Amino acid sequence: MPIGHRPAPPTDTCRLAFSGTNWGLPWTCVLWAQLTNVGARQQADLDSIVQTIANAWGTNLAVQAGTQYAGNTLTAEWITGAGSQLNSVMTHADVPSAAVSSPDVATCVVIDWITGQRYRGGHPRTYFPSIATTSIQNGSQVTAAQRTATVAAALAFRTAVNAATHGNISTVTLGTVRFQSAGAWLSPPTFVAYNGAKVRTILGTQRRRLGA
Repeated sequence: MPIGHRPAPPTDTCRLAFSGTNWGLPWTCVLWAQLTNVGARQQADLDSIVQTIANAWGTNLAVQAGTQYAGNTLTAEWITGAGSQLNSVMTHADVPSAAVSSPDVATCVVIDWITGQRYRGGHPRTYFPSIATTSIQNGSQVTAAQRTATVAAALAFRTAVNAATHGNISTVTLGTVRFQSAGAWLSPPTFVAYNGAKVRTILGTQRRRLGA
């Protein structure tokens, strides 16, 4: 971690924190989006976009989870300028798959997001909670069928997010914010769009994310 305080996110980026529970314990997955605004930044526009994104998560990704998955609540923070932001909280009644979740609550599927940039360390990934027991093989691997399904779900989610518009928000782009490079804070941080996704064969772990 670089010395000093992390710089503020770029204007018109939006932090997206999806949260819910798995076997009754809380989980959170954080993504970012860039919003292109063609007029005044309005709360109603953000609320509509956030609801669309929450729905897209439920429709595409949540259906990949085991039955002990519950969620989601999406909390969004839209950076509208230096020291200012708009906030929105939306929910979606997710319906997970019919298979029972792994009793190891820390077990998760790791989605590696692909960007157009090449650099060492800090690449974006999502530790998706609550894999079904039927999607685990050899005690440590995600089945090929589940990997294929999760990649398709992640790409469909990205497509749905990138298609969202409302009012003065003309485009939405799913991605991440790079805050540091080569051991130093970036000034300013930069937004990086996602252009693909892949899923690791080996199971991941929630580690410090568990109970966040």
